[in-house]
Amino acid sequence: LKNILIFCEVYFRRSIIRAVGQQTTFLDVYDRMLNLLNYTSREEYMQACDVFIKNKNKTIVNWVLYKKHEVIVVGLNVYCSLISPEIYRRI
Repeated sequence: LKNILIFCEVYFRRSIIRAVGQQTTFLDVYDRMLNLLNYTSREEYMQACDVFIKNKNKTIVNWVLYKKHEVIVVGLNVYCSLISPEIYRRI
């Protein structure tokens, strides 16, 4: 799966909204969660997840714990995937 999996960004965004809600007070959290797609290394991605795990909101913590699963990570972030970035972006 690590060589073929790419998740849909639309569903990823929807999952963030489900986790944080649609209140404007959570816009900063939403943006930081969305930024998981943009980290340029696996280390950065995991460090960001670890920061979220310190959140007091259980829904957000559970969301992030799921996003740390190996198969999920490679399907979300081009730089964590085993697919070359050139091919990943074309799909």
